Amino acid sequence: MFAPLTAVSLTWVLTERVYKADPERLTSVMIAAFAGKLVFFGAYVGLAIGALGVKPVPFVASLTGYFIALHLIEALWLKRLFVSDVAARGAGASQASGVKRGGNPAF
Repeated sequence: MFAPLTAVSLTWVLTERVYKADPERLTSVMIAAFAGKLVFFGAYVGLAIGALGVKPVPFVASLTGYFIALHLIEALWLKRLFVSDVAARGAGASQASGVKRGGNPAF
């Protein structure tokens, strides 16, 4: 299924670029990407079933499986992106303030 892979891949690239450039814009960009995916997948399903004449049940079953699996991978990737960034920012903040790992000020 090329369409779900393309949609998720484009979302991954867009999310990472926006997050690194301006994390505060990420929510609005992800909402817009979600709306775009709704339109894209609606047109994709309509085209495949209506114009191309694929069998609806196998098509919808495979599309659903790919969609869920790829979006689960995307969610895990986003978690890794956010956690690594928070950890990096946290390490930089504690070093800048002179606080050691134990939480005690460095004297």
